[in-house]
Amino acid sequence: MTPKSPATGIDITATLLAPRPHEELRRRPDGVRVRVLEGEDTGVELGIKSGRITVGRNALCEVVLRDPSVSQRHLTLTLDSGAVVLRDLGSRNGTWIGRARVDEAQLHLGAEFFAGNCKLRLEGIDMADVAVYREGRFGGVIGRSEPMRALFSKLERVAPTALDVLLLGETGTGKEVVARAIHEASKRSGPLVTVDCATLPRELADALLLGHAKGAFTGAVEHRAGPFEQAAGGTVFLDELGELPLDLQPKLLRVLDRREVTRIGETTPRPVDVRVIAATNRDLAAEVAEERFRLDLYHRIRSVELRLPVLRGRSEDVSVLAHEFLRRLGPLDGTGVPSLADDALRFLERQPWPGNVRELRMTIERAALLADGARVTLADITGWGTPPPSPTSRSWGELPLKEATDAFQRHYLDRLLRETNGDTRAAAERAGYSLRGLQALLQRLSGRENDGT
Repeated sequence: MTPKSPATGIDITATLLAPRPHEELRRRPDGVRVRVLEGEDTGVELGIKSGRITVGRNALCEVVLRDPSVSQRHLTLTLDSGAVVLRDLGSRNGTWIGRARVDEAQLHLGAEFFAGNCKLRLEGIDMADVAVYREGRFGGVIGRSEPMRALFSKLERVAPTALDVLLLGETGTGKEVVARAIHEASKRSGPLVTVDCATLPRELADALLLGHAKGAFTGAVEHRAGPFEQAAGGTVFLDELGELPLDLQPKLLRVLDRREVTRIGETTPRPVDVRVIAATNRDLAAEVAEERFRLDLYHRIRSVELRLPVLRGRSEDVSVLAHEFLRRLGPLDGTGVPSLADDALRFLERQPWPGNVRELRMTIERAALLADGARVTLADITGWGTPPPSPTSRSWGELPLKEATDAFQRHYLDRLLRETNGDTRAAAERAGYSLRGLQALLQRLSGRENDGT
């Protein structure tokens, strides 16, 4: 038995080698090759075509290793601008580079690292020609960076099809905006109906998802169509799919498989003509491993899987998004559309934006609405809260790298936990960490503080 890669959703990237007139080819990272140097699978070389690869013993990982020192979900490898970012997932035995246990690190060709006692080496980063949009917009989705324009090309190809779509991404990356853009480009005649799976009341969840007959339960005073009937000929957007109660998941699976719903209180199914787009910021594979999400629904919902880029690391999009948010506000108090001072823009481009586009929009709107005039200054942005300090400032640059990194992480996590009222699960989601990974990081940083370092 050797490490394997399970079947995944349709690889849209593979269809992008023939650009359309409004596209151009760009050479981008397309996969990685990893060799196992020590452990039960010594000598095996793996080539994985994916933007983010999970390594562990669980069968849902893209790279499955048998070594007992490897956790079920041990680490991820993420392609990022020609390099590979390694991130530990709160593993039991840790991820190591040399003698240093790491939570996150950037790997280059030839880098060697340990998952528990299993030693691996990054053998290669494969490149491919991928079509990207020439324009910096797809429907209501905006971005001129290469990752966003590559996403636009995928959206254009997916939108006209009948395929269901799973949108993955951190909180605030714009999954609902992307879902609407797909729907509008699909030319489907029906409406887009949104279901927020995180807010379905437990006692009424079945009825709100499937509809109900009059008298089906106390308070059901009339017949009511559910979202799949309401969206006839259109699209149902299942937001926060990872929050859907476990007992509702087989009912959703039945709707997806049969394209029919049976209202609560009825026995005759009703056919529905809908396309389904789902979105989540959760790691569904991890949810499956923890038995909080059904494996069959996980595979069924992934007809096409698209991951939305985070905002950090693509500063060119910060500028275009900031000016777009100001334009949408329109003239304020008769003074015209607000503008953005140069130093304010430079400050925004340096921020890590853990809340992604949503956090940027809220920051811009707050600053513009509270500014004294029609020009948003740096003081307007920083005067209503304490943003995390920029690691590029001189005071940070005078510190050793490890001390600066730890200091930044402490400041960042302190702010994040205050904003989430101490909810570590919510903080982990915003930070793009697993819960165990965040807890391990907090414990490490706390320990260092206690030691006086």
